[in-house]
Amino acid sequence: QPRDILARPGKSSKTVQLHTIPTFYNNKRGTSNVKFDGSHIIATCRLIVLTEQDYDGRALELLERFLWKQEHTHADVPLDFVAHAQGDHLEYRALECLYRLVTRKLSHYPTTILEDVDKLTQKSNQQQQQQTPLDTREQWSLLVNLGEKQSLEVLSKIALDGMNKKRKLYEIEENKRRTQEKHNR
Repeated sequence: QPRDILARPGKSSKTVQLHTIPTFYNNKRGTSNVKFDGSHIIATCRLIVLTEQDYDGRALELLERFLWKQEHTHADVPLDFVAHAQGDHLEYRALECLYRLVTRKLSHYPTTILEDVDKLTQKSNQQQQQQTPLDTREQWSLLVNLGEKQSLEVLSKIALDGMNKKRKLYEIEENKRRTQEKHNR
């Protein structure tokens, strides 16, 4: 049973039945209902932004140890290296990396989400009025692109939200440190 009762396949694959445009629904609290496990993409972003100071100054040592293990393990499948969460600074940089990658990808699309929704709505209305299938390849292409853009948009919001939370935590820690320094003088 799908979470959204309207999320059922059409009766025919020859026409696009567009009753509603796919959206990411919000609950009563105004937050997203999207469940997201970004552990692998965030781990990749951690590797991209890793500096020598990360992992208490042992980042290079950890990478070298993994590479040595990779070279000396005679397994058919490569070992997975997952850069685990280490601290707020690395997490902020990883989220910022994700945000930049996602917004860069979104900028390469020739149309926006709203333009795609308008075009799909117009095509759906034309199809219903004429009762003939339009160019379903174009409609399916638009739907796929719309889904990609919506997914990227959700990722950008998750990354931005995470960055804001990390920034607030950093500001709180920094204020505590400054207050402590003043008291120590």
